[in-house]
Amino acid sequence: MMNTARRLAIPLILFLLTSISRAGKPDLFYFSPFLGTLEFKERTDYPEKDLGYSLRYENDRLLKADIYVYNMGQQDLKDGINSPEVKAEMASVGEVLHKMEKMGKYEGVELLQEGIKESHPSGLKFLWSRYRLRQIGGAEVVYLGKRISDTFLMVHKGKFIKIRITTKESDLTENDKEIERFVNQVGSCLK
Repeated sequence: MMNTARRLAIPLILFLLTSISRAGKPDLFYFSPFLGTLEFKERTDYPEKDLGYSLRYENDRLLKADIYVYNMGQQDLKDGINSPEVKAEMASVGEVLHKMEKMGKYEGVELLQEGIKESHPSGLKFLWSRYRLRQIGGAEVVYLGKRISDTFLMVHKGKFIKIRITTKESDLTENDKEIERFVNQVGSCLK
């Protein structure tokens, strides 16, 4: 019982300590320390304010999710998924993956699907893409097999909200519902 309490308390404390922005102001959004079966692990504040911050969530089955909140220096971004800025940002997802492939970080980058996903019960819509890739080995690489990388993107309250979730391709059937649950809970946090 104590181990369970400790396991739950550590991510919560870590999350609370990192949920205050470096400027001392509360963040525009509050994301729960647990989304689905994924636990909050760390927050990264990028040195350039326009790049915003990211939150890392993961579980013990190599299902990893990052939530990015940023504006890329673009003021007055229109909420939703229909603006030219959102469409351009979504197009950059594939461009970055292919660039990483040319740099030798990934291989076999392949677009599998793209479209629109709606989170429930919030009703918020995200542009969505799903890629297959294989990460090339390195000191920090834990798994060398094929991965699936899903990206969900929208603008909310004048900020890009990008979710990138990766899983082993062999675990996709099992993790697809967990990916959906994570996105739905992010949508609920935004409402």
